[in-house]
Amino acid sequence: MKRTTYIILLLIYLVILTCASPKKISKNELTDLISIPVEAWSFKDCLAIIDRYSTANLRLDFEISRGSSSYGKEIFIRATPFTKEVIKAIVKKEAIQRRFSSKEFRKRLKQELEYFTNYSLDEQSGKVIEKTPDAENRVDEYTFKVYFLNVTDPYRTIHAYMAEEGFFLEREDKKFTRVIGMTGTDQEANFTLYSDLHTMITFSAFTDYGERLGFDESNMYQYKLVFTSLQNEPIKLDWKHLR
Repeated sequence: MKRTTYIILLLIYLVILTCASPKKISKNELTDLISIPVEAWSFKDCLAIIDRYSTANLRLDFEISRGSSSYGKEIFIRATPFTKEVIKAIVKKEAIQRRFSSKEFRKRLKQELEYFTNYSLDEQSGKVIEKTPDAENRVDEYTFKVYFLNVTDPYRTIHAYMAEEGFFLEREDKKFTRVIGMTGTDQEANFTLYSDLHTMITFSAFTDYGERLGFDESNMYQYKLVFTSLQNEPIKLDWKHLR
């Protein structure tokens, strides 16, 4: 029964993924798209931008269907960083769905940019502006929407005590930051993955030694997410496709 449930969830996710963004846009296409004012983005444009900045450890349509667990892969993970362009795409997509007025859209975009990033919005002109270094609302953390899917075969429930202590945002020079917040799990101390799980994971902007790691869209390809507490081998997600 659990195996059947997993297969149904996988098929639903595949359909959503296929309909949402059948093919990742290229680097040049992304550059062209984000050069257009956000007010002009279509629903499809928003999905394409979100998908371009998202990353995963497995290809759902190929690796999982061929029994990833036999190769030591028990969890599918997809991560989306809440950076400037992604926030713009998320809020614009929501505005299209909910038919926000221009004023409502700009107000919401400003709120989300200020909450998750070191950018804000001039509501009059619609221009995205960078916060000053001494701004009171400057953000010292990086937030990701992370989706987990249990792909064990044969099926088994995955348990990990204090799993977030084994989640890291790591730069290519091996310097890393730790999780400072995680929502979406059933219990604070235990990570239990029956089928799938949607979470929000926040990392500090600083290493254990106080060095700030400047993760953003311009250098994202230098970083990876590393999960060491969920299976025998570390799970790594990178953004090399943005190089």
